[in-house]
Amino acid sequence: MKIPELIISEEVLPEVRRKLAGNLRNRGWSQSSIASILGTSQAMVSRYLKEEHEIPGSISEMVNMITRDLEAGALSGEDLDDLSIRFCSSVRRCMGSGLLSGRFEERFGSRPHMFCFIDRSVTGPRSNVIKDLESALSLLIGKDLHSITPALKINLAQAIDGARSIEEVASFPGRLVEREGVIKGAQPPEFGASKHLAQVLLYAMEDDNSVRSVASIRFSDDVQRMFEPDDLEMIDRDSSSLKQVMTEVSGKRAVADPGDFGVEPCLYILGASALEVAMMMIDLQDGVDKNGVGSNEE
Repeated sequence: MKIPELIISEEVLPEVRRKLAGNLRNRGWSQSSIASILGTSQAMVSRYLKEEHEIPGSISEMVNMITRDLEAGALSGEDLDDLSIRFCSSVRRCMGSGLLSGRFEERFGSRPHMFCFIDRSVTGPRSNVIKDLESALSLLIGKDLHSITPALKINLAQAIDGARSIEEVASFPGRLVEREGVIKGAQPPEFGASKHLAQVLLYAMEDDNSVRSVASIRFSDDVQRMFEPDDLEMIDRDSSSLKQVMTEVSGKRAVADPGDFGVEPCLYILGASALEVAMMMIDLQDGVDKNGVGSNEE
């Protein structure tokens, strides 16, 4: 039969397991811990870690997106059942974005029928967004993000697929609670809670349909050095508006507003999910620390 589930089970799942095993091992996880959240044996994890394997180009983007999602979920404390649900949700999102169509045509010699990619999940898109934001918060609680915490504090938002209004974007009312840069918690996420951050995300989604989440953090020279030039877009307040820049961000990981007199510099991090954006924030802080910088002085 010509069904996308064959590609998922025979190609995507093994590649995600292999990549996720390597990523978690690099973060110091034991092989037994990795095996428990992959639902496989320690011997298979050892095999994944030893094999040199190149991901087929036609599924590489999908594998990378799903792996990032699962890695963030694992680091936030999700177990095998939680990650299994997250895997299915990530697969549906990728399929809905057309990321499996190329491989389907390569393997079966025809384009997939539209019905194959219909999302038949029992949970609604709004509940999935809230779950992603809650998982992202769990990942961030206890993390020291002092180098990227602005005076106005960090906030994080995620939209439903195809969002067109602020009421279809959820975020944390009052932003994330922190003490000396260490994230302590937040009020439960709500739709329509942050008009500015929601509007920023909606602008970005106009140009890049893979973007569904954004965070606002502190911008500094230390943070800027963590990005390749092609990954970061700078706002020139003299010649362009926030809307003009955000609606032309396809392929960018972040947009920086250098600020002005009385306006704090800000960095908007873009990603496919709140978990992915949370991971990027943690990696930014780690990168600043490893480079021996990270004070709150400009």
